[in-house]
Amino acid sequence: MSLTSGARYMLLSTLLFALMNVCVKLLSHLPPLEIILFRSVLSVILSYLMLRALRIRPWAPTTSTLLPEALPAFCR
Repeated sequence: MSLTSGARYMLLSTLLFALMNVCVKLLSHLPPLEIILFRSVLSVILSYLMLRALRIRPWAPTTSTLLPEALPAFCR
């Protein structure tokens, strides 16, 4: 049985999520907010590197419209 690339990505994400949970259990001596901070920073860095590798621009083409578009969604 051959797996599609989508199924492979799902299995990889499951494995990485389980690995992340193991790491969090090993860091139980740290405060929860510190763990959340480290996980968030790592997630932002990895996401940015993946976007760069795929040549996807993470920013809007015109930054002058970015704030007016984001503000209503933020204020909900």
